[in-house]
Amino acid sequence: MTSQNSNRLSFFNPKILLGILLSGIGIYFAFHDFNFTGFKNSIQKTNFPLVVLSALILVGSVYIRAVRWRYLVKHEMDISTDSLFQAEMIGYFGNNVLPLRLGELLRTYFVSRDYKISGSFVFGSVVFERLLDTFGLLSLSVLLILTYPLPEDIRRLVIFSIIVVVVVSGLLILFIKKYRNSKSSNRFFKLFIEFLSGFNGLQYAYRWRVIALTLFLWIIYWTVTHLIQTAMHLEMSIFESLLVLIISSLALSIPSAPGMIGTFHLSVKFVLVTMIGKFQAEEGISYAIMLHAYGYITLTIIGAYYFIKNKIHLNVLSDVMSITKKHSNS
Repeated sequence: MTSQNSNRLSFFNPKILLGILLSGIGIYFAFHDFNFTGFKNSIQKTNFPLVVLSALILVGSVYIRAVRWRYLVKHEMDISTDSLFQAEMIGYFGNNVLPLRLGELLRTYFVSRDYKISGSFVFGSVVFERLLDTFGLLSLSVLLILTYPLPEDIRRLVIFSIIVVVVVSGLLILFIKKYRNSKSSNRFFKLFIEFLSGFNGLQYAYRWRVIALTLFLWIIYWTVTHLIQTAMHLEMSIFESLLVLIISSLALSIPSAPGMIGTFHLSVKFVLVTMIGKFQAEEGISYAIMLHAYGYITLTIIGAYYFIKNKIHLNVLSDVMSITKKHSNS
């Protein structure tokens, strides 16, 4: 079978099909009572300068992510923040248009290709970035528990998630400390250790900056979530906006079609209509559409620009998949 046919068939991967199915279910339950007239009225009343401001702030947050990523890889190589910003944008573009969050592999490929460093190390730092994001999300979740009357089952779930993340993180740190200097000749073990070396960011002088930037990023996400509802005149409290941010962020872990179509919209509508309870279905879905669209359009357009500028083609995905194998043989 040719690689072209193999790549074509890979889109029938069960995980991709499951994501499309779940997105379809999300789209149905989010939009089954969609009222176009109500949506049109909501859009006409929207303060678009605030939406544009939110988009600019979101782009700024990606630059801050690039600064944080630079600290994570600095002990291996000092890569410019501008290059990492482009990589971040390429990653968002890939996640928005490709299945299985392949944008993370695209930005790994971009940095590995341009700086001739181990793809497994770069991918390890990308995974570590996502773990830091989990830490930031759980930190805001603690704040939400202390300030908002959550249903008891959701409160228990959040507390359990915090405990699991803390325990797993502690075990991971102990594992890295024990095996990071291993001299094993086994190529798979060497590859795994190289991957784990991407987690070393917090063991160096910049760890407190990394933690501070992570918390700052989530405050920015909270801010733009609230700005969008302000632009739509929904009169949500700042902590209701925090609830939207946390629940919609948790929806990211659900397999879905590219761009979180359906699952994101359903989660936002569920918060406004069911959890908060003071909004109509048309208000919930209108807010969900705007909250998704402003970021999706902004990051996809900018990411596509850098994708084309850096001469990356979709046929590199097969190369991305083989980065690990190539470095294991070096």
